[in-house]
Amino acid sequence: MRSPRPRRDADVADDPFAPVIAAIGRGDLTGAAGLVERLLADLPADAPPELRARAHRLAATSWRMAGNGPRARTHLDAARAADPGPDLTAELDEEARAVAALLASHSSDPAAAAELLDRLAGRLTDHFVHAGPAGPAGPGGPGGHGGPADQPPQVRSLLAAVEALGHGDVEAALDRLADASDHSRAAQDEVTYVVATLTWSELLEQGGNRLGSYGVLARAMATLRRGVGAEAARASLDTLEGAMRDRGERWGREEFAEVALEFRRRLTPPGTPADGAP
Repeated sequence: MRSPRPRRDADVADDPFAPVIAAIGRGDLTGAAGLVERLLADLPADAPPELRARAHRLAATSWRMAGNGPRARTHLDAARAADPGPDLTAELDEEARAVAALLASHSSDPAAAAELLDRLAGRLTDHFVHAGPAGPAGPGGPGGHGGPADQPPQVRSLLAAVEALGHGDVEAALDRLADASDHSRAAQDEVTYVVATLTWSELLEQGGNRLGSYGVLARAMATLRRGVGAEAARASLDTLEGAMRDRGERWGREEFAEVALEFRRRLTPPGTPADGAP
């Protein structure tokens, strides 16, 4: 059997999804989904339906692997509406089953949700104290005295997650926590990023999605190391690493190792050694 033809730079340049695949390979699944969403926004109205459908399918897969079932389902529905053709329809059916399994894993236990709501409220209080009287975003930032509308988007998303949890809407809370993660990463707001990460991971674990819970923490640690460096982010990394150790103790060494291995396996591009995954 002949070896696959090496991919030339021109091939990559001609592939609109190449940056997305690269982001997935780095473990930045929310970043990958964001890239696809921007690509979709820039597609001309007369773009081939299959291209639009494939973009939505890739966004659905990225969001699902990131543990965000509601966003994955939205893109899955959009892919079906884009007239994907028979081959892609089969892929969408497979993806739909995976998304359905993720959504089914979301917890609806009101007592557990209440406990998580209390923890999130405590983290928000600590967040505002950490930010000081004029937080990192200025007078209207997390530590300021303005109302919710005056807060930066990452904090507004966290407050929306609090409201969703208060109403027992786990899917909406997951969606808002993903927003908070995206916005805080874009704003380089390390404190909000950690608050969103911890709560997002806990909510996924609460629903039985251990792979998603592990993945949220692992990606956040990788993001902090790449973005500001391990030393500059030492306090935040200590917090996230502590949360990861707690999961290892709760799940047991063998189960934790299996989840970690599956996470790395999913991030390994086809044709590369498994130990090359991030």
